[in-house]
Amino acid sequence: MAGTNGNMGPKVSPLEMESLTGTEIDSLDAQSSPDEDNEPTQPFVMPNIFNLLLNLWTLFIAHASYYRRVTFPLAAVLIILGVIGLLDAIAYSTTQRHVASVSHDYTNAHSIYELKMQQIDHWCLSGDDDSCRCDDPTIAMSKGEVKGWTRAHKKNKELVSDYDFMSSGVDVVMLGDQVTEEWNGRLFGSLADDYKGVNHFFKKTFTKSGGGNLDAVALGIAGDSITNLLWRLQHGEMPDALVPKVWWIQIGGNDLARGQCSEEATLLGILRLAEYISTNRPGSIVVINSILPSLTEVKPRIKGVKFKPFELFPSIQVVNAQLEKFCKKNKEFEFYDATNLFFTSPPAKPSSQKKNKKKQHLPSLDSQLMDEAGKLTNAGHKKWGNAIVEEVKRIMYDNIYEEQGGLMDDMFTDDYSF
Repeated sequence: MAGTNGNMGPKVSPLEMESLTGTEIDSLDAQSSPDEDNEPTQPFVMPNIFNLLLNLWTLFIAHASYYRRVTFPLAAVLIILGVIGLLDAIAYSTTQRHVASVSHDYTNAHSIYELKMQQIDHWCLSGDDDSCRCDDPTIAMSKGEVKGWTRAHKKNKELVSDYDFMSSGVDVVMLGDQVTEEWNGRLFGSLADDYKGVNHFFKKTFTKSGGGNLDAVALGIAGDSITNLLWRLQHGEMPDALVPKVWWIQIGGNDLARGQCSEEATLLGILRLAEYISTNRPGSIVVINSILPSLTEVKPRIKGVKFKPFELFPSIQVVNAQLEKFCKKNKEFEFYDATNLFFTSPPAKPSSQKKNKKKQHLPSLDSQLMDEAGKLTNAGHKKWGNAIVEEVKRIMYDNIYEEQGGLMDDMFTDDYSF
């Protein structure tokens, strides 16, 4: 190809261009003409971080030579803030964040064999299997080493061994932890002044001799986990003579909060407990009460791993949602969601939490009914108890009315004045 035209690149005909290789075309591009002012084009080079910092440092030194009294103290403050920000960024990037979830679908599990065969993704809220005190939720365990626990267990056995009471027929047996033991005015088997009002309400509402429409017995022990409750039933708190119309379960909060069991392990334990009761009392209705709300924060302690504290309530919501789903598919179980009873406005339903970037906004708990740790006041017990009565009434009408041939009309009155 013949020569050049001033500063212009080599001329190539269209036919010759087609015969060039990619490398030769790139070479021609490199020799192409500059801009309209015939000035050579300089390639744009991104300044590297070193040059940028060097320029900033030079500017800082120049500024400091004129304003020494101001510049150096200000620089010290900026350096300290920069170091703190860097350390915080490093800590945040290495800190694990909890995502409430359940990996498997247990709604179709109908036996303990199926429940055991499911593979739990992780046993602890922190996402591992070793950082929590979570035992196998399908195996019953005593808590006899805890002071007062054995005494409370004996008191519960005395309640269900009362022949006169049992022979008259029990409508509801309430099973649970401290919130259930409080119905009896006790804590770890001993009478407690703080719960006298709760016990008075229970006798008035849940015993016919006290003026209520139902006869109920409450079997709870403070601090119990699901496995502890299962052990109690297997060791005297579920005698053959105890055949109520309804079993009311309220358990699981201690598994999440104290044991730091994962949502899946907690769910599996509650289903195991419900399955045990249903198998041994096939004629009864098993009601699973939602785990009561708690706005306390949990911070798992794992050696060598930082963990961002998180609110327990999203985990409670996830378990409750799965329990509700299970009960809808299995007619021998009922689910009762008591969550909205204790909030000033209904909280949002749990959503898919693939990324837990923002702290979930929660409405306020009604402090007249419950504190943030989930402890019920006397007014809270009353509101929950009245709701239980209404729900039991509905369940008994829906499930037993036909068997009784319409004779249940006189069992309840329309006037509920507690």
